[in-house]
Amino acid sequence: LHKLQGRAANYKDKYRELVKMYNEVVRENDKCRAVLASTQDKALQRIEKLRNEKRILAQKLAENDERYKEDIEKRDAHIAQVSSCLMRSATGGTVNGMAFLFCWVS
Repeated sequence: LHKLQGRAANYKDKYRELVKMYNEVVRENDKCRAVLASTQDKALQRIEKLRNEKRILAQKLAENDERYKEDIEKRDAHIAQVSSCLMRSATGGTVNGMAFLFCWVS
């Protein structure tokens, strides 16, 4: 009977140790899940922030592109006007260079 009580106590100790280890594993698992959830939340927030920044930058790029195209068109028109004035002055379509000066003033 004494041997059986000793074995029972031994098994109880092993069972308590096993329960303690199991609870520790469960706590560690919960801790890991919490860290994973917070990391995922931060990552999703960062992704959303980057998407918003990308959208804003795309809008600014489109605005700048449109503005630069308009600027290029204006400059092309100005170049064409100056070229036409130069051609007229080179072909002698002026009186003492007056047409050439008129082109530059306008």
